[in-house]
Amino acid sequence: MIDAAQLGAMTVVDEHDASVRLDTLWLERPALLVFVRHFG
Repeated sequence: MIDAAQLGAMTVVDEHDASVRLDTLWLERPALLVFVRHFG
């Protein structure tokens, strides 16, 4: 199981194709993460 610290250290690509650490997304306010799987 992944805890919040490990999850926050991961990076994702934002809408501008820039790498962003997940923990920066919830520094100032809560964040909701949604994972969408692409079929096809």
